[in-house]
Amino acid sequence: MTPSQLRTFIAVVQHRSVSRAADALFVSQAAVSSVLSSLQAELGVALIARDGRNIMITEAGQVLFERATEIVGLLGDAARATREAGQKARLTLRVGAVTTVAEFLLPAWIRSFLAAEREFDVALEVGNRERVFDLLASRQVDIVIAGRPSNPGAFTSVATRAHSLVLIGSAMNGMETDPTSATWLLREEGSGSRLSALEVIAATGLEVPTMTIGSNVAILQAVNLGLGIALVSSDSMIGQSFNLDVREIPLPTLPVAKQWHLAVRRGNETQPAIQAFISHLARSSEISISS
Repeated sequence: MTPSQLRTFIAVVQHRSVSRAADALFVSQAAVSSVLSSLQAELGVALIARDGRNIMITEAGQVLFERATEIVGLLGDAARATREAGQKARLTLRVGAVTTVAEFLLPAWIRSFLAAEREFDVALEVGNRERVFDLLASRQVDIVIAGRPSNPGAFTSVATRAHSLVLIGSAMNGMETDPTSATWLLREEGSGSRLSALEVIAATGLEVPTMTIGSNVAILQAVNLGLGIALVSSDSMIGQSFNLDVREIPLPTLPVAKQWHLAVRRGNETQPAIQAFISHLARSSEISISS
């Protein structure tokens, strides 16, 4: 197996399609199919199976995918560290963040960090909680800012930031804001915000209509226009973003105290870029360093 073959296989798994993987890699579908065939022949097992037009990953394929992402990630780490050591290059901190953090907190954090620590650069990946922890596991990012780490055995929380979940609705007269009958606006599958909202709905015994909107900004605008109500992080309400005219809706189970976790892979806590970022945010009182 070569790194190129592993990258091709990873792309097929991530896109669940030979054609989409080929597009992402800028190669032909025939080239991707050839790589899959050669890998399966070399290993003597089926890595994928077809269900109509869809590609399914076999148990053996899932094992290879998990190992392959780690191997490719390690190769990327090695190349980056070598370049930084040999060329005295600027260090790059690769951050993965859930959408709420990326939209409402990180722009100011990154601006402040780069102004104070001029020897560093920052690369940012944004996704839902499931996505960003996948990036951390595969070494595509150095640190994740999201809810509680999904795999405490592999990841560790080095710092936290307290926030709360609040229910909001439009402040305009005549708009439906009764939590027992209004439409609840939810994030997409895999989002921690969606899970929290569904937990609140279940805990209060409500049977309410829901609508999925895969963006915090779109949800806030939808609430503002009276399309429904939403459970959001208090951090998304900083300065009443986007000139919103919304109000908090009381509910016995709310607000819910939460924490954003700044999580890294175990053993990477002392990486210089991570330490510099955490120390800077702690000095700015944006986060609390975990004991």
